[in-house]
Amino acid sequence: MDVKVYGMDWTGHGGSDGLHGYVQSLDLAVQDMKMYLKKISAENPGVPCFCFGHSTGGGIILKAVLDPEVDALVNGIILTSPAVRVQPAHPVVAALAPVFALIAPRYQFTGSSKNGPAVSRDPEALRALAPVFALIAPRYQFTGSSKNGPAVSRAPEALRVKYSAPLVFTGSIRVRTGYEILRLTAYLQQHLRRVTVPLLVLHGADDMVTDPEGSRRLHREASTPDKAIRLYDGLLHDLLIEPEKEVVLGDIVDWLSPRI
Repeated sequence: MDVKVYGMDWTGHGGSDGLHGYVQSLDLAVQDMKMYLKKISAENPGVPCFCFGHSTGGGIILKAVLDPEVDALVNGIILTSPAVRVQPAHPVVAALAPVFALIAPRYQFTGSSKNGPAVSRDPEALRALAPVFALIAPRYQFTGSSKNGPAVSRAPEALRVKYSAPLVFTGSIRVRTGYEILRLTAYLQQHLRRVTVPLLVLHGADDMVTDPEGSRRLHREASTPDKAIRLYDGLLHDLLIEPEKEVVLGDIVDWLSPRI
């Protein structure tokens, strides 16, 4: 397959500037992506452009393509484990829950009855209070919400390689970053019907970080007629470092090849 591959690290991640693991607003990441796409398109006139994003990166791409200017530049998007909905075990929930339990231990949330998840582990409840702590201590890190959180792959050696890479953030999640992830997922869930670009979404059915139901809902509600979903029984969050990664890569290539 004759392709060019470009990549970018959003602010505070990888090789980009800023406090590692900290983002003031994911809207800035969306704007950075828009500018980068314009640059790449200008350098490659007439060449089809496809965007790939994983987890929060997938959420950033989804929000970006809701912009008509970005939609016009992109021929399709490929998302693995996109942050459309987070699981109660997501590091951001694990990080914020103890804080709110301390600040307002007896506070009640409408709808969080005995039939739902515990309030302190309910992403919707935490989303309601997250702005408060994000304002008070946006750069604060929580002990225990790091790589030792929910498993993202069943391949120990792949995990060792990933977390030993110097540009990979392995610290505890920062409050503002966590709030921004919750804010992004809330926005996306209200605007999935506006997705009109060709779409392939892939998700591990046993993902404990982002919710596979979010991907199902994206596939169901997206307006584009050219959409496909792949769900993998037994696979976790990082599909491309799972033992079955070649199967996942094959599905991506099979979808992409006829569209180039």
